[in-house]
Amino acid sequence: MNIHVKFDWTEARVEMLKEIHALGQLSASLMAREIDPHGSLSHNAVIGKAHRLGLRRGGYSALERKPRKDKKPTSRSRKRSDWGPFQFGREAAPGTPSLYITPVPVEPNHISILHLTGDTCHWPYGESNFTFCGHETNGASYCPFHTKIAYRETKK
Repeated sequence: MNIHVKFDWTEARVEMLKEIHALGQLSASLMAREIDPHGSLSHNAVIGKAHRLGLRRGGYSALERKPRKDKKPTSRSRKRSDWGPFQFGREAAPGTPSLYITPVPVEPNHISILHLTGDTCHWPYGESNFTFCGHETNGASYCPFHTKIAYRETKK
């Protein structure tokens, strides 16, 4: 049976937190035990109070934090250029062989979920009895037409 005891941050406890925090040797859990040996103070309460007071931890305060640099793409993130030979919704330059497809609206095949494969378009149709587009995709989730709808290009 857990009994929740309300903990009040008195002036003396706040000063104790500041002193212990300035030493930089204790974790938030150990600070909580030091401030309140009876166990009604959680480590999350210590972290929250320290944050609200703007106490430094790790060399800088939350208010002085430097802006993050842009992250480099990880191996899990994929750009549209990595999607294979077909780029949907782009026009090739005149006189060059086209690897780009401009999607043409399609009439769905209305296949059931039981007939979906890795090479059929998974675009849903309907509200309660779903059917799916079912056109060939060459391993993608959607056919060229539905890919154009599902994935929008970002403006740089």
